[in-house]
Amino acid sequence: MRAGARSSLGFPAMVTTPFSGHAYTAGGYRAFDPPRKLVIRGPYRFVRNPMYIGAGMTLAGAALYYESLAIFICTCFFFLITHLFVELYEEPTLRRTFGGEWSDWDERHRRQSCEG
Repeated sequence: MRAGARSSLGFPAMVTTPFSGHAYTAGGYRAFDPPRKLVIRGPYRFVRNPMYIGAGMTLAGAALYYESLAIFICTCFFFLITHLFVELYEEPTLRRTFGGEWSDWDERHRRQSCEG
């Protein structure tokens, strides 16, 4: 599979994920209109952060396609900054906002680690 094709695999996830939650909640998909219910349908049934994964995979595909070390380094920074944002802001906010419902979902969808 060519690198361009790999890059295009992440693009649909990145584009459609923000809208998938809107179909299931009373809220919107914009940052200033967050969902009022915890979205656990659509791609969120399988992964914790499908939009971030889609964007990162698109960047990684571009790095492969263009054979660019600079884009690869940007991809690494993207994943690092995204991880810190999720750990330090997003998950604590979800825990405060949705309480037990978030805790239950969090237990069922543990973050993957390299420890096995």
